[in-house]
Amino acid sequence: MVKLLRRAVLFLPLFFLLLPAHAQLPISARLDLLELHMSEAVKAERYPEFLRLLADFQSQGGRVGPELSYYEAVAREKAGQAVPASEAVGRFIAQAGREHPLYAQALLLYGRVEPAVRRIQEARQGLEPVLQALERGRARVRLQPATPSGPGAAGLAGAYDAGLSVRGSLAAGDGGWTSFGAGSGSGASQPPLPAWWHYGPDGRVSASHAFDLDRASMGQLMPGSPTSRSTLGIGVQPVFGPGVVVALAPGSDAAAAGLRIGDRITHVDGRELRAED
Repeated sequence: MVKLLRRAVLFLPLFFLLLPAHAQLPISARLDLLELHMSEAVKAERYPEFLRLLADFQSQGGRVGPELSYYEAVAREKAGQAVPASEAVGRFIAQAGREHPLYAQALLLYGRVEPAVRRIQEARQGLEPVLQALERGRARVRLQPATPSGPGAAGLAGAYDAGLSVRGSLAAGDGGWTSFGAGSGSGASQPPLPAWWHYGPDGRVSASHAFDLDRASMGQLMPGSPTSRSTLGIGVQPVFGPGVVVALAPGSDAAAAGLRIGDRITHVDGRELRAED
């Protein structure tokens, strides 16, 4: 035992000398090492790893030259990220010039992603009126933060019948957006906003920032007409009182618009949600 302890004491300084060696590298050497790892990731077509290393490289002040821009474009294309891929290949073309050996491949890559970029841009243009309506709709909804000990705590604990769940996301691509109103129990119709829907007959409140539907389902909906809870990207339960946000699709525009898990919806269109709703 004594011999083992002596050996451990002898090797301990060497261990601590080796442990922080990478962390003690000068920043230029760390960036060189990251570039080496990125090169290996590209050669092995490990594109998600390349993008992670690239983000690390940039966070440490690394300069993204023409070749890194080109390989970022390749990685973004593989990941189905047409707009970032187009931006990256555009940077490469601007930086590298026609004499660069990757120039022709970059042009081909640009030609592959540009149609998807155009579709996204066209879809976004079509979304503008809907997005404006969405902002108006959100202005008419008052959210109140909730805690697990407050109203709706069961929803925060994950009970299905006590919260608001956001399934959909505002996606611009091959699909499209349309604004829809929804009828209330009294038969009155809300303005055709892609925001909040109030249901009267079953005492529930439902809302939507997004649809998670195929085109056939979308085609069955009419602006200003009542719709059912199952067709909405967001559903509010329980029947009684305010709804609590218990689930939110990561990266969705509902999240970007400000909804957070734990929020309580207390008012819709200036009207307080009560038990009789």
